[in-house]
Amino acid sequence: MQDFVKKNAQDFLGARNIGFNFLNEVASRQCDPGTLLLTSSAVHGIATMASDIDMLCVVDEPVSTEQMATQIHQEGLHLELLLFNAADVHLALGELTSLAQSPALICLQNYSSWDKRNKVPRKYVERLVYGVTNDLTTPYLSALGDLCVVVSRKDLDVFRVNVACSRLAQRSDEPFAAIGYLMNALTAAMNSLLSMSGWVLSNKKWTLRRWNKSRDLVFLDLCPTTWTEVSALWADLAKGPAVLDEALSRIETLLQQMTDRLAPELLRDEPFTGLQGNVARYPLHGQAALVCAGNGYVRLAENVPAGVTLAQCFADLCQLPPLSALEHLQAIRAGTWSPSLQRQSGASAS
Repeated sequence: MQDFVKKNAQDFLGARNIGFNFLNEVASRQCDPGTLLLTSSAVHGIATMASDIDMLCVVDEPVSTEQMATQIHQEGLHLELLLFNAADVHLALGELTSLAQSPALICLQNYSSWDKRNKVPRKYVERLVYGVTNDLTTPYLSALGDLCVVVSRKDLDVFRVNVACSRLAQRSDEPFAAIGYLMNALTAAMNSLLSMSGWVLSNKKWTLRRWNKSRDLVFLDLCPTTWTEVSALWADLAKGPAVLDEALSRIETLLQQMTDRLAPELLRDEPFTGLQGNVARYPLHGQAALVCAGNGYVRLAENVPAGVTLAQCFADLCQLPPLSALEHLQAIRAGTWSPSLQRQSGASAS
């Protein structure tokens, strides 16, 4: 991976007829250019000629958490520069290691609230890890293994949520919505698989481009059979609802295989976590059910209405009656319930 990002950085600058000396001159107005990192799409090999030049500086001085990136326009180029305190970076990478070593469920729950606790936001942790200096070193790339574990789990949960939504949409007789959810599910699966293989980039606008490039990147530990199956599934979804049943079955099999590798404890089918009101999330149980109020909102009722079946876990979705499936789906869309595992039961919801 080190050779990959270094070459991409050189190619990116060469295509613009500039070098690190130019970046150093720009950055020197705000920080020591010796701490400068070129990052983002430039080092991932996916930038276009319209892409910004994203730079980070790690400094010893305190940095406000309310800072915004400095926008610089020079010689027809758009550059962005953001500063982070070295001690804050050290703490963030330490927590990243801790999360990677935690059980999957704890990792997911704590990573979802990362930005509330850390002065270095999640997206900039990714950028720091891949950052390339002016002497073509990668000072934070040693944290890549931890980053891969944490982000691949996060995208696995997004994959899982969208498969659940697709199943609910199918049961609710919304076939086009079900296909749409499967497209979201496969995008998340691609991101998770790429992260597992060592290529982490959470910005979804680059997912398909990275996926198509990944087949030829031999240093990635990406199973060719899996790559072929996921690519075939993506192509099949373009056929629309006619392939829904088969595609959903194949994607659920892929989900099980990825879960077995990334978070085998989730194969025990962890109970869903629901959102009650706008305050706290609680495990669903036999004394609560989702109902549609007359004003169009969905809420958790105190008692189960007659005839309503409540999903206790992932496997229950296949057995829900159409009306109950629709109520679950409406609740997800309204934000009053979620099958995501990224929130602690009883924790404050944002």
